[in-house]
Amino acid sequence: MTDSQLMKGVSPVLVLQAVVAKARSGPEILADIAARSGEALAMPQGTLYPLLYRLERQGLLRSAWRASDGTRRMREYTLTAKGSAELAKGKRNCLDLASALQLMLGGAV
Repeated sequence: MTDSQLMKGVSPVLVLQAVVAKARSGPEILADIAARSGEALAMPQGTLYPLLYRLERQGLLRSAWRASDGTRRMREYTLTAKGSAELAKGKRNCLDLASALQLMLGGAV
C-alpha cells in the first residue's frame, strides 16, 4: 500500500474530524489536519476539494457561504448528524488498525 492509498483511506475521517468542533473553510481544514498531525498528514488542495464535495453529496457535511476578509466569500463546512455517526465509525476503524499494526510491528515507533 502506498502513502497515497493510505491517505485516501483515512482522508474522509481526517476531514470529518477537522470540522467536528466548529465550521471550517477548506484552507482551515487543511491547516487543522497538518497542525494536529505535526505536519505528517499534509493534504494537497487538489485532494481536499473533490473529497469535500463527495462528503457533502453523501450527506456527511453541509456547507454555507460566509464572508471572509470583505473581498471574497469562502465556503464553510459543518458536520451533519450522519457525518458524526460516520466519523465515530471511521475513528474506531482507524484506531483498530493502528492497534493491530502496533501489535504486529512490535510496539510504538
